[in-house]
Parts: sequence; structure tokens; C-alpha cells
Amino acid sequence: MSVNLSNLTSVLDARPFELSETQKLPLFIDNLLEELVHHYHNNDMYRKFCHKNQFDPNNFEGELSDIPAIPVHIFKALGNKLSSVEEKEIKTKLQSSATSGVPSTVLLDKLTARRQTRAMARVMQQVLGPKRRPFCIMDIDPTSPNASNLGARVAAVKGYLNFASSSHYFIDAQSASSPLEFLEQRFVDHLNALENDEPLVIFGFTFVLYSTVFKTLKQRNISFNLPKGSQVIHIGGWKKLESEKVDKNTFNQDIASVLGISPDNVIDIYGFTEQMGLNYPDCKAGWKHIHAYSDVIVRDESDLSVCETGKVGLLEFLSPLQHSYPGNVVLTDDLGVIEDSVCECGQVGKRFKVIGRAKKAEVRGCGDVMSEKVVKKPSTRIAGELEEQMVIYHSSVTLDESLPASQQLTIIFDSLKEKQKWLAKQPVESILGLFNEARKTWAETPELDPYRHTGLNFLAQWCEPNRVRSLLDSALHGHRAHLDSFLPRSDISHSSLKAMPRGIVSHWLSGNVPLLGMFALLQSILTKNANILKVSASESQALPVLLDTFKGIQYTTPGGHTISGDDLLESIAVVYFDRHQTKLAEKFSANADVRIAWGGREAIESVSALPKKYTSQDILFGPKLSMMVVGKDALDSEKVIRKLIRRAATDSSVFDQFACASPHTIFVEKGGLISPKEFAEKLAAAMDKALVRLPTQVPDIGQTNKIRSKIAEYGFIGESWHDRHLRWTVLFDEGAELVEPTYQRVITVKAVDDVFDVVDCVHEDIQTVGLAMTGEKRLQFANDLMLKGAMRCPDVGYMTHFDSPWDGLFAIDRLVRWVTLGGPM
Repeated sequence: MSVNLSNLTSVLDARPFELSETQKLPLFIDNLLEELVHHYHNNDMYRKFCHKNQFDPNNFEGELSDIPAIPVHIFKALGNKLSSVEEKEIKTKLQSSATSGVPSTVLLDKLTARRQTRAMARVMQQVLGPKRRPFCIMDIDPTSPNASNLGARVAAVKGYLNFASSSHYFIDAQSASSPLEFLEQRFVDHLNALENDEPLVIFGFTFVLYSTVFKTLKQRNISFNLPKGSQVIHIGGWKKLESEKVDKNTFNQDIASVLGISPDNVIDIYGFTEQMGLNYPDCKAGWKHIHAYSDVIVRDESDLSVCETGKVGLLEFLSPLQHSYPGNVVLTDDLGVIEDSVCECGQVGKRFKVIGRAKKAEVRGCGDVMSEKVVKKPSTRIAGELEEQMVIYHSSVTLDESLPASQQLTIIFDSLKEKQKWLAKQPVESILGLFNEARKTWAETPELDPYRHTGLNFLAQWCEPNRVRSLLDSALHGHRAHLDSFLPRSDISHSSLKAMPRGIVSHWLSGNVPLLGMFALLQSILTKNANILKVSASESQALPVLLDTFKGIQYTTPGGHTISGDDLLESIAVVYFDRHQTKLAEKFSANADVRIAWGGREAIESVSALPKKYTSQDILFGPKLSMMVVGKDALDSEKVIRKLIRRAATDSSVFDQFACASPHTIFVEKGGLISPKEFAEKLAAAMDKALVRLPTQVPDIGQTNKIRSKIAEYGFIGESWHDRHLRWTVLFDEGAELVEPTYQRVITVKAVDDVFDVVDCVHEDIQTVGLAMTGEKRLQFANDLMLKGAMRCPDVGYMTHFDSPWDGLFAIDRLVRWVTLGGPM
């Protein structure tokens, strides 16, 4: 039935493709703004978001692209709070299947659900025709108990049942958490029993359809000849098939060959939970056409500017359909491209293709203990399948490359044992002096420039001789001279103590802070141990470059002892081998007298499980999270506040927060001379100034996307400040909960009524808590934190100073053997 376009008041009442762009646009804008005005007046969080983005739908006269979009991430973080109607009107809480993280949530009332159903029906009738068809559904029956936790997946299946004259299900599972099982024989019997030429529709989710069903049938050489006009409809995206290197052409050809249909009849439907009901099927030319109920904009991933036609960017979708929640303008994390010329299929108008997914930030920080709480299962990959390989970045011995890697490793260990005998005879002062000579060159070494913002400058300060002397004295029974000779004991007469090196130290280094391993290496060398370091795959160059600065230098002590950097380098080796190289890992561990490892829970547990000498000592630095707490008593004068905030900015900037002692949350107690929000504002200014003292790089696209998502989230729930390149970000809201780390100088200030409210969020994975408070309150608060598992409570400004003890232990004490001479008389 034709719609009278002159009387049309909503694009939602039109057929999908009957409106020209000229007819659609003014009506679409009116309908969209009507819904946005509704959200603005009925949703406090959305109204706050609008204010932050200088947008008022009541008097908006700009372009569609000027309307602020809600990043899809917001519906994961806040979806269950984003209602624009009264609670009693919410009929359904719809959640995405969330196969790879936190689900998105959208709240539906009857009006929104009705609009969804109508829009979906009209679009899908363009593909399936007006007549209902028999459906073969490659999923669990939505009425099954095992489908109860599938969320939006069940909703999608139910939505497509509106087009079915009959439905049969060919996937099952033993329980809600069990793997999916393809009921192959039932499916084969069903297709072979077809008695008429009525075309079928086979429906399923993209990954399940291919990996669970048709991949199996193709491997078994099972094929059919379905009635003419039969179609395969699939939804759900391609992310899971990327690892299997299955592209759309392969997918379509494989399924078509099994079913005896044309590849054109394998139709991919794009859609997403946050705008459920808006479907975009492939046309014959492989494009997805924009219908009357929506519009699409492509934005540059680097700065969110509007892309020109034909350029790949983030897909943003606009629609007036959503009434119960503000999902009308949504920026997805899908990459795509648009065209608006006449399509090869003959259809006119805007169309798009999905190209891939937005870049994600790499997880590489010590603070990722939220997700580390659940121990990961060990890899099932068989190490024996890998060719034995090892990369040698530094070694004093020339190796025959034709030798097996394990034999090369044996030769390296033998060489280190010999050189350790030389190192054991070197005075501590000569080693200290040599390190001091090397560190003087670090500022002028261009190859070290990439590491200046991830700790090189701090490392240079930390290696200052007097600082290291103090460290050695505190860890070695009061005097570093125990490393050079026997010293009389004060507790037992006629008895002397000496700290002997243990031998060879094997280091497993983490990639998140490339120079972090240098702190442990220096202490190991000062205790006269030889060292072999396994670098990470992501950061293999930092240590070799740093060690190169020792080449050709010498130091002579006031007593006339000369030590050479070239000699010292012979006591050190740097290698890399894949974590699945089990034999190499076992040899690397079994030959160690001390094992030092940095990394996430999986990496640390992997090292712990390797064979070792029963006399070997372990120094294991696992994943940790740190924070800062500021009491109101520390905010009692302008001068104190300025100094405190400058130091807080330093702690939040050193290592770009990738180190375990870096704070991610700052809790500020109410009642001081300035409010917590004012603290956050002043911290933002201090973070900007810290860029001069502690310069950093502009975040990559993946990290930028992650930071933008957090800023958008705080547009709804709090406040945010950031520099235009996102080199630092300050977020603010209230509450005594730890935030999940974002890194790249993203610090969250949380206002609390009482600092002691923070104690409950402390656990055994909290390493450092920077404190700014005074008197008895400070002592009581620190004691409460330590009882909950925290390791360190330094003053604000000194959180990232690598001191001793660290993670609850004196590393130096585990790097030596204490021996005695003489005995009590």
C-alpha cells in the first residue's frame, strides 16, 4: 500500500527505500531532533552529556554531523542507567551477547520495541519477500533453558521468527556454559526429507554458522540441492572469523557450495544491539544500503572529523527510532566506507561497507589486575611443534648458529659462570663508579630517546652513586662492605659475616615498562652475580641499547682498581625465545641460582611452574595496581596544595602509568581548603605543565580510542579535562571505588566523604598507596591499608621511586648468600 508522502510525518512510517534524499532529510532531522529533545528533558545523564558538548536540541540548526554521538562503549558502562522514560514503562532490558567483554545494555519500552519490530519487518521484507518462509535456525531454541543467558542473541532469533512459517533448530548445548553442538544428522535428515520446492531460509550467527555448521559439512563432503530461491541469512559480525582467515567471499562460496545455491543468496545482515531493529542486509553487489529509518556518517579514527566519500573511518549511525533510551546517534567501533553514487545493483542512495574494527589499546600495564583475578588456562599449544629458535641480542661468546638453540644456551650459561668468578673479585665501589660513568652518557644517546618518557630519566637519577650506596647499606645488615669482605658481627663475638653472590640470575622481563628490568639488573650486578635476561617480544631493544653504553668505558677507584665496561658486559647476556619454547624455558630456569620475573599473572605462574634448583631464590614481581589518597588535613594552605598537586602530577606522569607503582585513582577527602573537584581542576593544569618536565608521545590510535571512550563516559557521570592530543587526561566523579586503568596519563580523581571509606577497596594486588595526610590519622590509615594487603605507603611525589623493600621483600637480600667466619667463643 502506497504512503502519501505529502502527509508523511515520520520517516518511520515510510517504506525503506521510497524516499529520495531530498524528501527524507528534512523529515529525518525533525524526527531525530524530536527524540533528542525528549531525551534532553527526561534523561539527566544525557542532558549533562549535551551540556558538556555544547549541544541543545531545542534550538539546534546545524548539520547532522554536528550532533554529538554517544560512543557505543557508553552502553556497556552506563546502559542500565540510560532511561528516558519512567521505570514502570521499561518492559525489556536487552543485553548484547558480550562474547568478548562487558555486555551493552539498552532499556526498551513498548513504543521503542514496536518501532524496532516494524522497521525490521519492512527492511527484511525487501530481502525475504512478504510471504512467510520455513526457517532452519542454526542456534539454540530460544525456549530452551540453555538459551536463558544469551541476551540479545535470543532477542535476535525471536525477531527473525516473525518471518517464519515454521522453525526448526539444529544447535544445542548440554548447559548454558557448554560448547555449542551441531545436530548434524537431524539437519541432514531434515533437508533430505523436503517434499516440495518451497524455498527455505537458513538463519544463524556468522561465526556459529560457519565454524560449527558449514565448515563441518564441507569437510565431510556433505552437500545438498536446496529449492530455488532458498537463502542463508546471517548476523553477528566477522570478528571471530578473523583468526581463521575467512573472508566474506570464502564464506559465501563455501556455504553456497554445500547448499547448492547461488553465493548471492548468502546474505550478511549488519546491525548492533545499541540500535536493535535497524538492519542492513547486503545487496547483490555486496553493499549495505541506508534506508529511511537511519543515516550514516564516517569519521576519521584519529580526530573524529567527517571523512570524505570513499575514505575508511568509524561508522556513526543516526535514527529517530529509539525513544526509551538515547541511542539515536551512536558512534560504533566498526570501520567502514560509504558511497552515494548509483550502486551496481541499480539502487540509488547512500550505502556502506564494514571494513573491520577500530584499533584497540594494547593491554600492557602492571595495573591490569582487574582482569588478572581469574587465572588463565595454560596454552594447549604443543611446544614440540615449534622449531627450536632463540634470538641472541647480547652475548660475550661467539656462537655457531648451526647449533640447536638449547646447546647455544648451554654455552652462554657456561661462559657466564666463568665470568661471574671475575665479577666476584671486583670491589663494589668500582662497579658503582662504572655505572655512574655509563649513566652520564644516557642523556646524549639518541638511540635511547624512545625510552625517555618511560623511565630513562628516572633510572638515571636512581643510579646516582650515593642513592645506590644507601640502598645497599639498608639491605645488607647496615653496610655494603659485606659484599667485599668479612665484617665482624655485633651480635656474636669472634664471628664475621660476608655477602657472597649466588651465581647466575635469570631474568624474565615484561614489555610494559622496557627499562624496569634494569633496576633489578643493577642490584644483581652490584651483588656480583652474572646475569642472563629474556626480553619480551614487544620490547626487545631497550636493554641491549642501554648495555651498549658500557662499551669502551672504564673507571678507576681512588685506590687504583680499574674496571672495564667491556669486561662487565661479558657477565651479561640478553636473549629472546617464544614462550612456547618449553625446553629453552626449562633450561633458562634450571640453570639459574636466582629467578627474577616481571609480568602479568599468567607470565609469573608460568615461570613459577618451571623446574629449578632447590637452592634457587625467586624474586617475582606480578601484576599490581596503585592509587593515591589525599586527606583533607593535607589541603590546609595554598602553598601546601600547590606543592602537593605538582607532586601528584609527577606520580601520574612518570612511566606514563605503565609501571606497577603508577597511580590510576586519586581519592580526595571532602572538607579541605579546596574541594575534590577543584583539586581535579588544578591537577589538570599541573599535568599540562608536567609535559615540559616529563615529555611524552601522542597516544596511538588504539589508546586514543580508549581514552576518548573514558572522556565520553565522564561526560555522563562526572567531569573531564585533557590536552588536545590526549597526552594527559583528568577525570572526576564521586565514590570510593577503584577505577580500571586506562594508562597514558589518564588519572581519575574521586571525591570521598571520609578517607577511611577507601580502605574496603584495597586488596592484596594493591602495591603502592601514595599518602597525603598527617599525624595519627596517617599512621592509622596506613596500618589499615597494610592489613588489607597494600605494600607501600610513600608520600605523594615518591610513588614511582623504586626503593627497597619492593613488593614486600628486599631483593638484594635474596641475591646473596650470607656466610660466616669464626664462631662464638
